[in-house]
Parts: sequence; structure tokens; C-alpha cells
Amino acid sequence: MKGDHIKLWISKWRSQTCHNNDPNLFASQFHNYLYHAS
Repeated sequence: MKGDHIKLWISKWRSQTCHNNDPNLFASQFHNYLYHAS
């Protein structure tokens, strides 16, 4: 179930930031998401 939430979050994040392909920003936000989701 948690994997599905991560997939949904990634697809949402990508759709919101399709104009900004900064992998460092993604890694930072993804880390924050995982931290708060646990």
C-alpha cells in the first residue's frame, strides 16, 4: 500500500514540475515525503 502512495506522489510531483527537471530538488522533496509518511 505504501508503494502505491509513493507511485501516486511521484506521478503527481512530475506532473506539477514537468517544467523543472531538477533531480536534486526531487530527491530533497522525496526524502521529505518519505520522512513525513513514516
